[in-house]
Amino acid sequence: MSFAEILSPKKDAGNRFLLINDNMWHYVPKLQQTIKISPSMMLQSWMGSDFTNDDIVKQSSLIDDYTHTLEGRETVRGVECFKVVLVPKPNAAVVWVAP
Repeated sequence: MSFAEILSPKKDAGNRFLLINDNMWHYVPKLQQTIKISPSMMLQSWMGSDFTNDDIVKQSSLIDDYTHTLEGRETVRGVECFKVVLVPKPNAAVVWVAP
């Protein structure tokens, strides 16, 4: 199971994506609708970006594929959050890596 929520930019904030098994849904707050994403759309562009729907909800293992470092805490939209840096391990199947 995977979940992703867009926080910014403001025009896209609140869009949510949920993957359970092979089923993906996209909640669009402006329409107040949930749209089922078909398996054939998983490799299509995600919200007009270079990412795909599959990139967003990829079933990689955060525990096994990354080294974790707690960098501190910060407040996001009024909620105190932990800031954790994940660095992919050498053999992890990771496509996107920050420079």
